[in-house]
Amino acid sequence: MRKQLLSMLALGVLQVGDCGASALAKDYDGNNISSARSQQYVLRSDASSLRTLLAQSSSVQPWGLNLRKGNTGSGTISIPLVVASTATIIRAVVTNSDQTVTVAGATSSEAQLLVARLLPNLSGLDDSYTFIQDSNPITGLTGLQSLTCLVSDQAGGYYVGGYGLSGPTYVGIVAHVGSSAMFDSSFGTNGVQRTLGTTVGYVAGIALQSTGKIVYAGATTVMVSGDLVVGRLTNTGAVDATFTIYNTTTTGITISASTVPLGIAVDSQDRILVVGSSVTPNMVVARFNPNGGLDTTFNAAGTTPGIFTTSGSGYAVTVASDGSIIAAGMTAPVMAGPAYYKVIKLTPQGVLDPTFGNGTGIVTLDPGLGAVPGATASAYSVMILPNGNIAASGPVVTATGVQADFGTLMLTSTGLPVTQFFGTGYYTYNFGGNATPPYGITYQGGLDPSLVAVGYSNGGRVGLGLVFTGPLTS
Repeated sequence: MRKQLLSMLALGVLQVGDCGASALAKDYDGNNISSARSQQYVLRSDASSLRTLLAQSSSVQPWGLNLRKGNTGSGTISIPLVVASTATIIRAVVTNSDQTVTVAGATSSEAQLLVARLLPNLSGLDDSYTFIQDSNPITGLTGLQSLTCLVSDQAGGYYVGGYGLSGPTYVGIVAHVGSSAMFDSSFGTNGVQRTLGTTVGYVAGIALQSTGKIVYAGATTVMVSGDLVVGRLTNTGAVDATFTIYNTTTTGITISASTVPLGIAVDSQDRILVVGSSVTPNMVVARFNPNGGLDTTFNAAGTTPGIFTTSGSGYAVTVASDGSIIAAGMTAPVMAGPAYYKVIKLTPQGVLDPTFGNGTGIVTLDPGLGAVPGATASAYSVMILPNGNIAASGPVVTATGVQADFGTLMLTSTGLPVTQFFGTGYYTYNFGGNATPPYGITYQGGLDPSLVAVGYSNGGRVGLGLVFTGPLTS
């Protein structure tokens, strides 16, 4: 069922155009900014689009509307993504080849699945592509359902993963929302596959192999610790009998008692990278052969070939064009002390890359938490930008019991903080009102490149995000 969205995801407060020497950026009030400052990363907003949007959406009260300007001219305006009179939960984002951005999640009650597309430069909503599942639960499910991940099908639609309730039991799902913004009836059962070949409590990550087949990573259970599951479907949603489903504890990846992110990526040889966390806790990176089964050439000299382990927790993974692997999460807290962002780089052979992190292959970054007990910074998503820089996003909790801030960090290809990114290599923002962390991050190219991080408010249950612009391709 399709409905028009009445309001849009997040915008920032400073618009920066061409960063060339002759260009002058303008702040929100139209004042020129020096070319030196235009080389800095800033939060972005198009004032005219914002005012038009508010005029068109007068019946919708923007949640958390907040304008903040400092001596760097940066700040943010947050406007929720609202579906008719229903708020939304946003857990995933992807940029399309035409530079539109698509988000996925659910309506605020987690009763209806949601996939929505924004126009290039986030100038508005693409009314031609808004998918909202009708009020009837998916066949075989009885209640709560939500999307946690999506990937483009390269034909105008999306494969999505998530979970739902079947009686008292959580069930993982993979679905295909086609180019017409409707469930693809030729995929699975009425567009959804909930029988994934083994017990799956939720699907947390999804990726495509070069053959068009869909690989997923998830857990056997939700709300209690469960085992890692890695499986594959054909492009029609059938369980692929040629793939060895992985659902044992061999990797040591035991998912904690929540629907935390679990990273999956496919390299140029169709090998499957998965990152997660063990109960120790450890960040665990595993590589699987294209047709399943641990790839024992990965970290071949390790305790368990096919697996790399380091302290901390792992949530996100991506693969560079040279086959090296970037994984992100957080450090293991010492006693009751804080835990910081942690990013590692592995060679294609599955060992720490000495060209990263001052020879260690590991970078830890404190986004201003200091030694506050219970403070944490986690990277729930990670990506490699066109210029080789590494961007990640996730929650920053400044003290025990405090609601999470939106956090974003940027490193060079060798693991140094990018100082143009707000002077420190990281940025945090508090939306207030029980905002949850950003779950996804994406790069939007075109004439005005942007970095987009998305999440939602747990209190107001509305989609939120931050949009950065700057020398993203230089």
